[in-house]
Amino acid sequence: MKGLFFTVLMPIYNRKLLLNFISCLLPVLVFAAIWFPVIDHYYVPNVIITDKILNTARHVPDDSVLDEIGVFFDLLQHLDDKQLIAAAEMALQGEIAIPGCPSKKFGLPFNVDNIDKEPKLLLASFKIPNLLLSAYEMTGRDEFLVTAKDIISGWASYERRAWLPKGYLWNDHAIAARISVLAKFWKLYRNHPDYESEVAKHIFQLAARSGQMLAKPSHFTFATNHGVMQNLALWQICITFPALPNVAFYKQLALERMRDQMAFYINEEGVILEHSAGYQKAGLEFIGMAFRYLTLMNVLIPEEWRIKYVKAKDFYDQLRRPDGSLPMFGDTGGGRYNLGPFVTSVDSSGKSEILSYSKNRIPRQSRSLYPVAGYCVWWDGLDAWPNEKVLSQTVVAWSHFPGHAHKHADEMSVLLWAGGQRWWTNVGYWGFGTKGRSEATSWGGSNAPHLIDENADSVRNTKLRFYGWSEHLAVIDLERRGPQEYVARRQTIQLKPNLWVVIDHTSGKENSRTTTTWTTSHEISLSEGTISGSYVLESENNNTSLTKFLLVSEDTNIMQF
Repeated sequence: MKGLFFTVLMPIYNRKLLLNFISCLLPVLVFAAIWFPVIDHYYVPNVIITDKILNTARHVPDDSVLDEIGVFFDLLQHLDDKQLIAAAEMALQGEIAIPGCPSKKFGLPFNVDNIDKEPKLLLASFKIPNLLLSAYEMTGRDEFLVTAKDIISGWASYERRAWLPKGYLWNDHAIAARISVLAKFWKLYRNHPDYESEVAKHIFQLAARSGQMLAKPSHFTFATNHGVMQNLALWQICITFPALPNVAFYKQLALERMRDQMAFYINEEGVILEHSAGYQKAGLEFIGMAFRYLTLMNVLIPEEWRIKYVKAKDFYDQLRRPDGSLPMFGDTGGGRYNLGPFVTSVDSSGKSEILSYSKNRIPRQSRSLYPVAGYCVWWDGLDAWPNEKVLSQTVVAWSHFPGHAHKHADEMSVLLWAGGQRWWTNVGYWGFGTKGRSEATSWGGSNAPHLIDENADSVRNTKLRFYGWSEHLAVIDLERRGPQEYVARRQTIQLKPNLWVVIDHTSGKENSRTTTTWTTSHEISLSEGTISGSYVLESENNNTSLTKFLLVSEDTNIMQF
């Protein structure tokens, strides 16, 4: 055999040295292999903020633009002036006391421990500085502005030095929500007598780093509203801080992302595919913001987006009741959205008007079906709108888009509102990270028929078999198949004006059993009726009542709890 061979002779002490070197290097390599991808995922370089950038930003954009977009993502709009000032006073003492939010202590001035405290999202989204800034706008008291400045500056300094995530430091939702607060702060601070360029540099560094985080492909949450929020925040950076580097890139990147997302985020029926009535409202507001940002950046709104947006407003009108409440499917709160959604109108040239709160519009039609999205809504008594005494709304939901957000196991659930009262309802929104959420989002949180101990993520598919309506009757027939051999069928019928019939039929393995939880509003009292198998539901708020009759198969157990 022909060939060329080499023999390497190494002294024994050199081999030992090499082995020692490898044994020392190996842990370093393993450590680097584990942690380098994590650090790389979160690393963004600092940006040099020059005096030229700051001098330009003290005049551009105009205050009116910052005033307009500074209220986007603002969760304080439901507070009256007195509530807002009281909550801000408590914030000066280091206590969260915002109505609708959990009461908690937090450290002042900025404390790193705050990042890991609950409610993490509220603190990381700058809701406390936002509250303080709103109080400053109302009162002119500098202590509100100074405290907000200290919190934001402290957060910015820590964020710039951090290598690894802590709490919601780099959460996509939190980063996006901070930008509107930075816009609000910058508008108030840039012409304040106590303006300091070092503070301004902290603010701009945070805005620049946030932009890089939002633009990073590995951080982009494509499939949910969080991705939409990331794009909105990038556009807000472009408008609020136009002197920063990369704003032209951010503008185009967010536009390309939104083109992809608008293909599925809102469907051709106008339904925002997030399994929630509450997120129909949120999605409407996000799209309205997007339209307004595009107009402020002199970008025309695509016609197909405008068509979907009009349909989305119509679907929201079908859901919203005269009292401002919504049917509680998915992550939907039980409150009343009296202000309505924050929406805009688009003219024929593709430009958006300033956003405003929509008045409570009458639904366009008494019966509406959204077969692709998986919803059916019918009204009775629309001619008397907004007289709640003669109005009723029936909602049937079977929406299921795996991978999309805010999904509860609730296919074929029926939600009934009549006489100004919720009678049958799903549990609705249950706070993320709080005890009981897994139960609330599973089958027990709705009145849909399901297998005992069925997993919320079971493999299943629901189809519309039949629907129809006339002047006196409305009916829908649904069938769910899965998991495995399980089949559940539900027919919902309304004989107008005030009789509803729900017929359930299930089949499957020999030893499988079905369970259904009929959940009332917390404002309802329930007692057994005089007829066997009947129950009387009475409202605390008015004199109306509803009688339920249960006709069940043999070996059915009925329990109240």
